[in-house]
Amino acid sequence: MVCVCCSGGYRLSAILLTALRGSFNPILLDAAYAPSTLKKYRHAVNLFLSSCLALREDPSSPSELDQVLHSFITNLYLSGGSKSTASDLLYGLLRLLPELKGRLPLSALALRGWTRLAPSVSYPPLTWELCCLISFRLAANRCWALSVGTLLAFDCLLRVSELVGLQAGDVADQGDPRVGAHFSGMALRLRQTKTGPNQWVILRSPSVVRMLRMHLRSSRLSPTASLFGVSSDVYRRRFKKVCAQLGLSDSYVPHSLRHGGATALFLEGVGIEDIMLRGRWSSNKSARRYIQAGPSLLLQQQVPLSAASLSTEVALCIAPLLSLMHSHSQ
Repeated sequence: MVCVCCSGGYRLSAILLTALRGSFNPILLDAAYAPSTLKKYRHAVNLFLSSCLALREDPSSPSELDQVLHSFITNLYLSGGSKSTASDLLYGLLRLLPELKGRLPLSALALRGWTRLAPSVSYPPLTWELCCLISFRLAANRCWALSVGTLLAFDCLLRVSELVGLQAGDVADQGDPRVGAHFSGMALRLRQTKTGPNQWVILRSPSVVRMLRMHLRSSRLSPTASLFGVSSDVYRRRFKKVCAQLGLSDSYVPHSLRHGGATALFLEGVGIEDIMLRGRWSSNKSARRYIQAGPSLLLQQQVPLSAASLSTEVALCIAPLLSLMHSHSQ
């Protein structure tokens, strides 16, 4: 690691290029981040480096770097760029050069200003009824496994990566010798999550338990086989297609299932600490804001009357409906 305090010989481009090419190999530091996060950081830093090379800028001190970085973030904002790219850039630089922490005040203020001018908008939560309607439509589209996965994501507050990353062996059912005779019900092992490996979540809905058991029996998957057999991108596309078919808002995304599940628990009177534990949140402040905003976001959504009426009826008998559709598809 080259110390940025030593201005002599310090050149941002040389240090970062060396780090990005792998000569600087912080194995344990990288292990603290999810692979998807590292990918975003590298992409943002490469964009910044490309800009610096095009403009022939090569700052030789932290203060010079701060000015160049501030200009880049400002131009990104004015050109309609993504705030997440600016944030990834700042944290990506700090990952590669941790001694810069606290020494980029202009850039940090620029990012804070961007947040105030264009605050991030949470993905709207789905109700259980709309979740069931989407699941029903997926089954009608011959995506039966994903119809079960959609219910599971709502019930267990799953992120998309957690849902599609599940393997058949990650499901623990009562009578499973791996967890002993004292365990009843059904639960999931989440091998990799945003907040750490080897997490655990118990299914709450009897309907979801019933459908997941049926899926496991009929699919006869090996323990290491993908439980739903799709990537995140494929699931997102099929989810969005179904929402469009039902006339639902295009602001709904698969993450709306996780947010919807947390909001439903909050409206049931489940304590925030218990919801945080179930949803595997690590930051108390952000989780509280996220959970408490859910009911307000529900009121901002316009649901077509036909979809609202049908979703209520479907939710009352979702398990028998899906079971019937599955038996007819065999």
